Amino acid sequence: MAMPHSSLTAWSLSTVLLSALARASVWTGINTNSDPWNVEYNTSFTVGPDGPWNVAVIHVDYADQLVPMFPSLAEKTLLISAAACQAQAANCPLPLPALWQKGGAQGLFVWENSNPYNGSTWDSTVSEPLNVTGQVRDIENRVTLQSPSGSGFLDLHGMSASDSMTVNYPDPRFSYTMDVGQLSMYGGSSNWSWTSTNGSSVTKNRTLPDAYTAGYIPSVSYGLHIGSAEPNVSGSLYWGGYDSSRCLSSPIVSNNQLVELVDVSIGVDSGASPFPNSPTGQIHGLLQVNGAQVNNVSAMPNPGVPYMYLPGSTCDAIAAHLPVTFNPFMGLYFWNTSQQSYREIVESPSYLNLTFIRNASDPSFYRESIRVPFALLNLTMQQPLVPSAASYFPCKPYKPADGSTYHLGRAFLQAAFLAQNWQTSKLWLAQAPGPDTPLVNVKRVAASDDLLTPMTNAPQLFDTWTMLKPLRSSASNPTNSTTPTDPNASTSTGLSAGAKAGIAVGVVAGVVALAALALFALRRRKHRRRAELDGQTAAYEKDDAGATYEADAGAAMAPRDVKHAPLSDMGGPAPAGAAEMEARAPVGELQGSDGFGLAGRDGDGVRHEL
Repeated sequence: MAMPHSSLTAWSLSTVLLSALARASVWTGINTNSDPWNVEYNTSFTVGPDGPWNVAVIHVDYADQLVPMFPSLAEKTLLISAAACQAQAANCPLPLPALWQKGGAQGLFVWENSNPYNGSTWDSTVSEPLNVTGQVRDIENRVTLQSPSGSGFLDLHGMSASDSMTVNYPDPRFSYTMDVGQLSMYGGSSNWSWTSTNGSSVTKNRTLPDAYTAGYIPSVSYGLHIGSAEPNVSGSLYWGGYDSSRCLSSPIVSNNQLVELVDVSIGVDSGASPFPNSPTGQIHGLLQVNGAQVNNVSAMPNPGVPYMYLPGSTCDAIAAHLPVTFNPFMGLYFWNTSQQSYREIVESPSYLNLTFIRNASDPSFYRESIRVPFALLNLTMQQPLVPSAASYFPCKPYKPADGSTYHLGRAFLQAAFLAQNWQTSKLWLAQAPGPDTPLVNVKRVAASDDLLTPMTNAPQLFDTWTMLKPLRSSASNPTNSTTPTDPNASTSTGLSAGAKAGIAVGVVAGVVALAALALFALRRRKHRRRAELDGQTAAYEKDDAGATYEADAGAAMAPRDVKHAPLSDMGGPAPAGAAEMEARAPVGELQGSDGFGLAGRDGDGVRHEL
């Protein structure tokens, strides 16, 4: 029986597209001698709304579309559909990046799609820290690997797609629709299965293992430094290798995806201390849980999420030394940009120091630190979360779910190099450079490698941060170093003993004369002041709010000093009570509904509800 014309047309189109895919896909098999594959980072735009962040770009579907993605340790690559920001309820950050439009490759295999399921269960490394809601489904699609020397194709490739995943903050008024996907670098298994809409079991390949079995990379491994958008440090991602110029220190080594954090501290590399509470600029013992110092916590370096998700007591301990105000509705700290110490902290070589056990399998348990300059922790919150840009400090008080962990997200990884070889179960974490980045030096990671070599003759971290200038010392803000004495310097002045004695006598006589003059002037001033105040008594009183006033005979009280000045309302959709702040871009007032306030800190750094 002849097929209907419409069915024949659809069948013919599918056959043509499938044949084109088959011809284009070149399966070479595993090739351990292949070169590392450079995954492209976009250099023309950044994304938010809480960065700005550098973003990788990947070619998907057929004909291929270039879409932005965050490198991620999620087990599946996630596509964001263009429909996500077209829905009436969408709340996408602006400007919109390129979003995926369903094309030929996915259209051929739409019958393999899963039914939609809750985004909160998509992947715990992303869904839990971001508090995700919305729908997602698993699909088959093509990934195209582009390079100057040619292209590679990953077919029979599984990923997920969403048109409604939403990131939520503690207050339900704060949320945004995800418009950037997740590029999976997971390699713990080569494939996964799901049930399609027609009830069939579907098994597809994961992204990184797929590139290895297709022969495009020499191992199931990657090397990543996400860099920073402000200041400009380009992102670097290689599959099957790494750029050793992004690895300045001996790597911290782990046999799984977690590292052991043993200390958090604050420091300044050179110059005076910018921290009002610390003349030396060195503050230790900030790793705390439930208000008490702890020996260690486990954390996951996680480029798929934005903040440093740490114990609340740790974030509070850090924030006590910074000019920040905590906003409980977003669960983040905002910089008080009007304070002088804010500029001094973010523009000087000061840093947040995270110390880790270098190798848990080494009985000596040596420690290794990664320093994150505060210049990188001066991030910007933008629309749709706030009406205009506001600077914030990205430590997020976090309580992991049972069986979960803390996360060191992109804010931390701006200053850290991350690599993994899934075939030897090794994870490496090391210090990454700043804007003065050394020349690229790409190295292959073999399937059997369990060691990773840092850069040879690597510079010191702040040699790559020449834009950060040490503060000058002052009597109230001394430097954290002293000038050494030259042991070979001569002590002779060339003056005779008689000359020295004459100078000494003259100095003593001068001091005595000055003291006599000062005493005479002081007595005259006291006598005159006593006469002026005869019959008039000054007093200091406090009103009910605790403000101090100066009062004199018959005069009205006038304000003298207020220790706790009221915070300005933070306008727009954000809650009322947040401090008005400056930022790299003009900052709007963040207003909100009546009855909302902020947790603040008094002059002693004590957190309290306003």
